[in-house]
Amino acid sequence: MKKVLFLQIEGNALGGVWSVNKTIGESLIEEGYDVEIMSIRDSHSGKVLEHDPKLKVSIINTKDKWNITHFEDIKSNLFKFKLFKSFKLLLKKVIEEFKLKRDYNRVKKYIISNDIDYIVTTHYQLLDVIPKRYLSRTIHEQHTSFGATYSHKATRKMLYKYNGKVKYLWLTKATCDKAIECGYLNSTYIYNPVQFSSLKTADVVSNKKLVTLSRISSEKRIDLMIKIVDDILKDDKFKDWSLEIYGEGDLRSSMEKTLYNKDKIKFMGTTNTPRDVIMKSSINLCTSSYEGFSMSILEANECGVPTVTFNFGESVSEEIIQDKTGIYVEQDDVNSYKKELIKLMSNVKKLEKMSLECKKFANKFNRKNIVKEWIKLFDSFE
Repeated sequence: MKKVLFLQIEGNALGGVWSVNKTIGESLIEEGYDVEIMSIRDSHSGKVLEHDPKLKVSIINTKDKWNITHFEDIKSNLFKFKLFKSFKLLLKKVIEEFKLKRDYNRVKKYIISNDIDYIVTTHYQLLDVIPKRYLSRTIHEQHTSFGATYSHKATRKMLYKYNGKVKYLWLTKATCDKAIECGYLNSTYIYNPVQFSSLKTADVVSNKKLVTLSRISSEKRIDLMIKIVDDILKDDKFKDWSLEIYGEGDLRSSMEKTLYNKDKIKFMGTTNTPRDVIMKSSINLCTSSYEGFSMSILEANECGVPTVTFNFGESVSEEIIQDKTGIYVEQDDVNSYKKELIKLMSNVKKLEKMSLECKKFANKFNRKNIVKEWIKLFDSFE
């Protein structure tokens, strides 16, 4: 039985990385693989994430959180002559690196003692964890766009360091093409899978509900979404419509304090049942400034719910068939976004037609189809 190890930074953290690793891992188990998801640190979220009991889930260090002190912060304080603070930060960094090295060594020993067949890293820092002789069977999956990846100095440095030593896996063809253009020739791509399937299609006409499932962080621009929808819902024509926002993040409390119709626009917290949420919706909204590969759009497609979004970058045209499964407008063109959303909310026939197209398109991202691509990738190492 072939052994597959997914390595990630934080355990017990509900997010895109966990969802993808879990879905692929469980699918590989069905195909006869022995799969484990290993995290370096515990997120201390208090959450217990559900998964197939056959999927092994482990955390190397359950005591310490993932905290990294950067040299830029130390230098910044030095330049401001805050010597004591600089010394404290330096001492903190030394302790952090000592503990991290200890954790990394534990992972290395585990890989060697269990002779793992395939290793998948999902954060650039974890490439340094892999023993040299296992690099040739390592896949590094970047869960973001190439633009965002390449603009991050530490990530770019790490990718350069391991270029030609590991296989780079990207989320879309467009992203992979850009990586190859920049010299990362050992690149390929596999789409993220939808973590659930739905036999039914949402009643998009009767539901009259806008929805978003998203981390409440700055790049998601939920505050902009609220402003757009709040303005639309002032029209009596849309008195039966509402917006539900699912997710958590540091910006939630500040957003809730702003002025908007709180009877029509509601923060719902996190959900472990995205399918149930989306099935009660009509249109999925995205206002992100960038996305690597939006899971919420794929999940909406599976339920027959079209998406209205800004053009968030490389993957948008691979996730949405323009004017068939959704609508995307130029980034920051708020007036066009609002106009297209109003048109779709007002056009019952178009909404129904797009819903059917979404359901057809979703098959492309079915987990059974996606896991076949993973197995082909593993077989290429033989």
